[in-house]
Amino acid sequence: MPQEGWLWERKGGTLWGSTWKRRWCEVNGGRLRVYDANKAREVATIHIRAETTLCDRLTEDEVRRVGRAPQAGAAAVYFRLVDRVGGRSLDFAAESEADAARWIAAITPTPVGDLLSFDVPGPVQPPPPLRPSLSQPPPPQPPQPARQPSEPVLATGRVLATVAHAWKANEPWQIDADAEEVVEVLGGPDQDGWVEVRSPRRGGSGAIPASYLASTAPDAPGAAAEAWERATETAARPPRPEAAESDQHERVAQEYIDARQRW
Repeated sequence: MPQEGWLWERKGGTLWGSTWKRRWCEVNGGRLRVYDANKAREVATIHIRAETTLCDRLTEDEVRRVGRAPQAGAAAVYFRLVDRVGGRSLDFAAESEADAARWIAAITPTPVGDLLSFDVPGPVQPPPPLRPSLSQPPPPQPPQPARQPSEPVLATGRVLATVAHAWKANEPWQIDADAEEVVEVLGGPDQDGWVEVRSPRRGGSGAIPASYLASTAPDAPGAAAEAWERATETAARPPRPEAAESDQHERVAQEYIDARQRW
């Protein structure tokens, strides 16, 4: 579930020590966004991934070292968010135990391995028309992929999955995916059912719904791995010079024919 509300964020200093700023925070779509006290300016964004994001409470000794937030009250609970990709950490203070528990649960990502047993409904089909045509039968429903207990894992530790249904991105942080495309699972699913994947076909990464992924059958992990290697090799391969030269010759010949016809 998404989480939003007020937290106190620590800002380190070298002369006067730490200061605490009141921040409006939102967890949604696999990201933590931190805004200023007026909710007008985004001051930080952290992409939540299972392998690179850590969130845990601070011990009493750690709280004494960083300094308390007097504005948060005596019952404040302190926790730290570590982003290994960005190489930074953020300290927060919630004003109650219950509030801190909700934030830590919302920020803590789901391990990638849990994707294999994550039970989510398939893509929602559009409703039938109010007056269906009697001359044409209704279109068949796409079969739902059978979720298997394992995914093929390459020697490098990459977790692969097959896209069961084509997906069109609606937001900048999402990515298009073709049916039967083999992608690398980077993290998720988060509380909203989004999974972070990398597509060698498009040369980038983004989020798609977890329900659009189908586990590869355990009797064919090699096929998925081979498809992944072919996709990455094709994406990295530059165009052949002779192919470009052939296309240029064809264009010149066509221009000559068109000129003769006009003449």
